[in-house]
Amino acid sequence: MTNPRWSFLGRMVYPVILLVTGYEFLNAEGADGLYEMLVSRMGIRIARTDQFIPNIELKFLKDDVDRCVLRDRVEVKLSDAKVFISPIEIQIAYKLYLGSEKDIEDALYLFEIFKNDMDQQTLKAWMKKFGVRGDEYGIGI
Repeated sequence: MTNPRWSFLGRMVYPVILLVTGYEFLNAEGADGLYEMLVSRMGIRIARTDQFIPNIELKFLKDDVDRCVLRDRVEVKLSDAKVFISPIEIQIAYKLYLGSEKDIEDALYLFEIFKNDMDQQTLKAWMKKFGVRGDEYGIGI
């Protein structure tokens, strides 16, 4: 499913990201492949050239959770820029939902760092929505 406007945009944007800003797509696909990934509800990743971590994932909104993440995003101010991240409460609940050892470690790490600065009721609501509990990992709310 080739989209002519996306192909043109991709051919224009990809070199700009790669050469001017020092970032590149981590996905090996060209512009058409990246578009196909997006319309297939997959994310595409961007990172600094020749690096994998840190990276960001870009994707089209697909459900109410994505809409909440975008609507309730949190601004993080850096020394020379600002970025937006999803609310910590959603990140913790989602990591528990994913359930891999690394995801649970990430959830615990985020909880320890932000437990005094997050809305416990919001975390509880998101954990309920994802059908997860945190007590067995020390995330008791």
